[in-house]
Amino acid sequence: YALQSRESWGAGDLTDLAGLAEWIRKLGCEVVATLPLLSAFLEQPYEPSPYAPVSRLFWNEFYVDVTRVPEYMDCAATRSLVSSPDFQSRIGALRSSSLVNYDQGMFLKRKALEELLRHLLHESSERFTAFYRFVNSRPQVEDYAEFRAAVETQRKPWREWTDAARAGVLNPGDYREEVKQYHLYAQWVVHEQMEALAEKMGSLETALYLDLPLGVHRDGYDVWRESIFFAEEVNVGAPPDAFFSKGQNWGFPPFHPERLREQGYRYFIACLQNHLKYSRLLRIAHIMGLHRLFLIPEGAEPTDGVYVHYRPEEFYAILNLESHKHGSVIVGENLGTVPRYVNDSMAEHKIWGMYVGQFSIMPQAEEVLGEVSPDTVASLNTHDTP
Repeated sequence: YALQSRESWGAGDLTDLAGLAEWIRKLGCEVVATLPLLSAFLEQPYEPSPYAPVSRLFWNEFYVDVTRVPEYMDCAATRSLVSSPDFQSRIGALRSSSLVNYDQGMFLKRKALEELLRHLLHESSERFTAFYRFVNSRPQVEDYAEFRAAVETQRKPWREWTDAARAGVLNPGDYREEVKQYHLYAQWVVHEQMEALAEKMGSLETALYLDLPLGVHRDGYDVWRESIFFAEEVNVGAPPDAFFSKGQNWGFPPFHPERLREQGYRYFIACLQNHLKYSRLLRIAHIMGLHRLFLIPEGAEPTDGVYVHYRPEEFYAILNLESHKHGSVIVGENLGTVPRYVNDSMAEHKIWGMYVGQFSIMPQAEEVLGEVSPDTVASLNTHDTP
């Protein structure tokens, strides 16, 4: 989100990420890492944190470059909307802000994407056929779109829905069809741009390094649809320590260790595969969570929590298998206070670790950075030592 160029709308997008890949390749670097790019609640409810996604199975259209969507050049209405004084004034305000304004940025992109969708649905074309081919080949994307549409239509979390809807059964009256169509289209577009990014980076021999967060939003799609995998009566957190004397409550439910195993780790595998389709390196946040998690009963304080242990050998076996199938490297986020047996297990299973380092910009960077915004350049840490 911080990787802005002069063309993006106040926050970095996937085109900017491709531009970064080209730049760092010229500097002799081979990897571009990001925070999670997963779907998020950016309206109501509102939660922009990349570590509290709606789902670990779907992507965030906030990072789409609207001007690179194929419909854009064919849709005069969208180009007229984007070029209008009001729209350009709003984009200008986003670009000049010192912070990323997620709700306003998503508001503008959604307006443009909705206009592009109307154009697509009213024109018989190869793109129209490709859109429905995408939807028909991925049944879960329709399920996800219906969930997002129901949240927006009913304006309340899924735990407050009817008994049938809470149990995973949505009927057409539970959501507006046009909102469902938007989320289908948004997932298609972001999937296309993620694929294009992966292909571009492959041609540059540069690795895309994605980030798999430890948890998902309690009110999100994954906990609703895959509730069997989650222990919803507890939250993940951390015990009291010298820095957080009262402990920490991170607010999301953990995997239920027994149900996860009974289901053959199906959901965990799906999350990995969703990321490894595009990335050559994948960071597993809080790798210690494969071994144990500190769980806090709902309504209790972190001081009342306990550690619950998982079956790390089974997680590591899955990581090794999926990384081998996809030709990718798994990186475990093992920063901070980490039990020795975690690092020993990572070494045994050839899971890469992390350390805190310092980066610098090589002397030729100023020339290459010509198209990056001055604010971005100023924020980078420059040193003489390459």
